[in-house]
Amino acid sequence: MEEQKVFYMVKWQIQPGQEEVVRHALTHLVARSRTEPGCLYYQPHASATQPGLVYLYEAYASPAAALAHRETEYFQRLVLGTIVPLLSSREVVEVTPLAEVVNSRF
Repeated sequence: MEEQKVFYMVKWQIQPGQEEVVRHALTHLVARSRTEPGCLYYQPHASATQPGLVYLYEAYASPAAALAHRETEYFQRLVLGTIVPLLSSREVVEVTPLAEVVNSRF
């Protein structure tokens, strides 16, 4: 039986004055994450109306692939070591696509 895909919506509020440091780290994180065999989608977005607010949409082929992502050296270094200390808030929500509107890419 095929494992269930995993989807996350992540919301980061960057501390004022730390946007460029986070953007630099995020650039490297995205490039590396997209090369993971279990990563189906990894896309950050900046709020058009709220400075320093970042949304990250992630999709993985399986729970094991999502766990493997979080265990990589670069996730530990870039997210936990660099980005998280520069955030005033962080929210990670596992979501499930609505079947009737799921993009056929997934």
